[in-house]
Order: sequence, then C-alpha cells, then structure tokens
Amino acid sequence: MLNPLLNKSLEKQNIKAKLVKERSKYASQWQITSQYYYELGYYDWMCQQLGNSKNVLEIGCGSGFSTLSLLENNKFVIAVEENLECLKNTESLLTSKGYNVKKFLREMIEPLGNERYRLKYDDISSSFSLCDYDVVLIQGDLLNDEKLFNYLQKNSEQLKFDAIACWLLGTHNYRGNNIIFNLDIIRDSTEARKYLQRKIYLQAQVLLDDKGILNFIDRTIAQPELEEFFNSMHSAKELSQGTDFKIYNSDTLEYFDSESVQDQGVRMVKRSDGGNKENLNSECLDFDKKLFYSMVMKK
Repeated sequence: MLNPLLNKSLEKQNIKAKLVKERSKYASQWQITSQYYYELGYYDWMCQQLGNSKNVLEIGCGSGFSTLSLLENNKFVIAVEENLECLKNTESLLTSKGYNVKKFLREMIEPLGNERYRLKYDDISSSFSLCDYDVVLIQGDLLNDEKLFNYLQKNSEQLKFDAIACWLLGTHNYRGNNIIFNLDIIRDSTEARKYLQRKIYLQAQVLLDDKGILNFIDRTIAQPELEEFFNSMHSAKELSQGTDFKIYNSDTLEYFDSESVQDQGVRMVKRSDGGNKENLNSECLDFDKKLFYSMVMKK
C-alpha cells in the first residue's frame, strides 16, 4: 500500500502531466488549423474588422498566425494567452518572421487533487519600453489574474488600446479542471465561453479607448443562417449588459476547412442540441456552409 503522502505527491504530478499533455495537444492541432486560415487570408479579413486601429489587445494568440496577421497589418499587439505551448509556438513564429518579441512567462501550477488545479501568476515587469518591441506576449488568464489586469490598465493609459480582438476563442480539454470554474454552474464549453466573454466585456469597459473596437469572431454554420446570426447577436447584447457596449457592425465570411484540418486540426462539430462547439475528439460532421461571424462592439 502506498504511503498517503507519496500517493498525494503522485496525484499532483499526474495533474501537472495531464495539463501539459492537453495544452500540447491543443497547440499542435490549432497550429494546423490556424496556419491554413492564415494561408487562405481569413485572418486578413478579421484584421479588416478592426478598421484603422493601431494598438491591439489580443485575447488568445493561439499558435501565432492571428498575431502575425495583426503585425502585418501594421498593428502593435499585446497578446494574452493561458496556454504555455501556444505562447512558445507564437514566439517561434514571430521571431522567425523578424519581429521583435517580448515574452512574459509567469505561471505557477498548484495541483489541488481530485483532478483540479490552480494557476498563480507573478508580477509583470514594467522596466522596459513598449516602443522597443513589435509585440508583447503575456502568459496569463483574464478570468483570475488581477496582476495582469492592473498591468493592462496601466498601459492602456499609455497606449490607449483602440481595439480588443477576441478571435476564435478556444482552449484545451483540461481547462475546465482549473478551480476558477464552478462546475455546478459551468457545465460545458458553451457556458465556459459565455463566462469568459462576459469577463472580457467588463474588462474592456475599463481598458478600451472611448472610441475603440471590441471584436468577437467565431465559427458557425449557416443552417439556418439568419437564425444563427440573430442568436449570436442576441448573446452579445445579453453578455454586454452593465457596460456601454452596443453592436456597431456585424459581418460574415464563408470559409472552408482542408482535409488536414478535418483530420488533425481543431474543427467545429455539431452538438446533439443543435448548437455548435469546438471539440478535439468528436467525429466531424459535414455542413453545407460554414461561416466566420464577426461582431464589432463600440461604446
């Protein structure tokens, strides 16, 4: 029989190992999907949704192809990402393209047992000039990272963020094991996404310049197109309650997935309740028409 202390230590090691494994899996699969979207110019379409904005806060940099498109469209970017493996991929991509990157790795993983964990974050140094870099990559979590919010708020006064980009938000399969998620309330990926988006609205109210743009882009299917699009807009109105944000503009773009994306990437599947979600393991269904939908919010 294992010593209880040894057993607890092994359990904690197992939690860390599972987190690293799921993060790596998501990063690898999103690399395939996002590179394909970049090569087809889909991220350029997304950049167009931001208009003439110059200083962009990107929520989730994925594997870096969205960030690369922002830089190629003459934006200065501060990108926030929870997934360490995604940050590594993003830094590697951007430096290979000649961009000057500043990166902050800040987390400490605290396994709690029962498959749950907590992430703690260090301070973010301000002893450098943002003008010396093209992009700043910050490991952090808007859901539970006061130090990150304070840093962004301080720099929002200097930079005057005129856009916040929330494009194709997704995450790894172990994310829900983070203790910040109350599993009695947040029971699936749809509820988790709404929880995150609500937090983004509240923080954007403080961080975004008065004339700035808050842009959400996600994937959906066009059957029935108008109903799906209306539902997405209705959700935005609901989640933005208590802030000054209103829907300023909306747009859609039909997109296509390659065989490699279908087989190895992060793809959209259809839920039994008729909605949509991203799932790394479920069998992908063929849809007649797939759309990116964009909602531009302004105060």
